[in-house]
Amino acid sequence: MFKHAQSRRAVLGGAIATTAAAMTFTAGARAEPTKSPKHIVLLGDSVLDNGAYVGNGPDVAQQLRMRLPAGDTATLEAVDGSITDGVRVQLQLVPDDATHLVVSAGGNDALHYSKVLEEKANSVSEALDKLGAVRERFTADYGKMLDAVAARGLPAACCTIYDARFPDKKQRRLASVGLTIFNDCITREAARAASP
Repeated sequence: MFKHAQSRRAVLGGAIATTAAAMTFTAGARAEPTKSPKHIVLLGDSVLDNGAYVGNGPDVAQQLRMRLPAGDTATLEAVDGSITDGVRVQLQLVPDDATHLVVSAGGNDALHYSKVLEEKANSVSEALDKLGAVRERFTADYGKMLDAVAARGLPAACCTIYDARFPDKKQRRLASVGLTIFNDCITREAARAASP
């Protein structure tokens, strides 16, 4: 959760752009989805569509392709700047021969909700209520997206949102605490999707 007026990527220039933790689920997965050749499809935002931010280095999709066994492939459908709802659009582009999905989404949603960190509250209870309302909206959006991912019947991995590395300690602490709300939603929804 970051300053609302800045782009997520501009704010996160010094951040570690890794896919932190990932939870996998296979609810409704087709029989023998892991047979070779594998075709992994990357969905979500700039954590996976990071070509514009790596200079001359390989982006995430290129790094994945370099590590896959011969005959396996990866397709990038993630789009820099996408919010969670954008993944449902990206799912329409998933090739028919896809065998696995990887989703990294939610960071731009957190950016859109970050203005709540600047709002005044008369009590801790009022502040928590505001954060609770954000949590409910994000959980609903993320859950709908994950249901659409699960409906494809493929093994999938969901990535949590990484912490920003702001130079200002207070801003870094606020962002980190705020992101726990989003990451809790992501892990809970991934666990729900994995349940039979």
